[in-house]
Amino acid sequence: MKRIFIAFAAMMMLACTPGKSGEVSSKNDGAQDVYVFGYERDSTSISDEYPEGKSIVVYWKDGKSYVISEETGVPEGYDEFSPMDMMIVDGNRVYLGAASRKGSDDSDLFIYEKGKFSKIMSHEGCNGLRLCYVGGKIKMIGCVEARGENNALIETPAIWDMDGNCTKVDMGEYTNCNLNDIAVSGDDWYACGRVYGEDIWHGVGAIWKNGKLSTYPAPDNGITMFGFTAIGVSGSDVYTTMVSGKTKGDDNCGITLWKNGKVETELVKPLNLPMTECIAIDGKDVYVGGYNEKMVDEENRVMIGSPSIWKNGKLMDIDKMDEMGRIASIAVSNGNVYATGDHVFSGALWSNGKMTLLPGADGEGTAVKVLIGR
Repeated sequence: MKRIFIAFAAMMMLACTPGKSGEVSSKNDGAQDVYVFGYERDSTSISDEYPEGKSIVVYWKDGKSYVISEETGVPEGYDEFSPMDMMIVDGNRVYLGAASRKGSDDSDLFIYEKGKFSKIMSHEGCNGLRLCYVGGKIKMIGCVEARGENNALIETPAIWDMDGNCTKVDMGEYTNCNLNDIAVSGDDWYACGRVYGEDIWHGVGAIWKNGKLSTYPAPDNGITMFGFTAIGVSGSDVYTTMVSGKTKGDDNCGITLWKNGKVETELVKPLNLPMTECIAIDGKDVYVGGYNEKMVDEENRVMIGSPSIWKNGKLMDIDKMDEMGRIASIAVSNGNVYATGDHVFSGALWSNGKMTLLPGADGEGTAVKVLIGR
């Protein structure tokens, strides 16, 4: 139980990290430029505040990194702009970020589009924000934080428009959630994760469509501490993946792929804690990215995860799939499959299974999202 509880706590902190899926940008048919959004470490910025160097938000294109804040500048009256997410709409790069002033701990959220900053709201009391493009409009999805009984943190998903108007989603009978991934199809937006009440062990998988909640228990009356971890939508078909175990305290979890609220196939049999983080759909082909745990120590405990892409329920053959790493984001264009994530302690890009390390992406979680654009 200890291992799952620790992992669950980590997921609660990271569940709303921006931009896990490559499926939230508008469609650009024929566009073949491949971008990776992430973080590059500047070792020249070593100081008391940044003893290992400062992480700079960049995108990579054709093997070269570009500092986003140098492209955007800062909103008037602010001293710094820190991008949190990126998407491409009609060939234009759009950024979500937090702007701050020197000497202040407060920051405000802005969306940068076509050379213009639009202020959305204060950054306080929300997290895990990411961009989406719904019905021809740029919006933002994330979590609103509040304090419940005994000062416990409560999170509720919400969606904001460019004017800063916030709409909270339906929570049904549940009081708390973790939001793991989002997807968009035309005028409809989707989010997935887990909802639960006072007993964290009795959570269920959650799918929101335009803010309306549908819940799904784990297969075979099992336990899910994560709910649905990734979502992808094609037309009216909604694909999700759930990480779940058989009983309370069971350290062994498996992964199932669902279609329209029903289990379609088992991707991973119970073997400690594998994870899926993204789904991309190309015609009838469904791609799932994440990691599959491999190495075992003397006590038969799995120690690392290896980068994994499943195509239609079967593991694909990709570079370094037997080494430490993970797939964080997938995008498909004209039959070409692009994925980004970790290889050991570096950010990497996989193009049709062939891996290339991203220059300057030193550390885990430095390559966050892959996008296709002009």
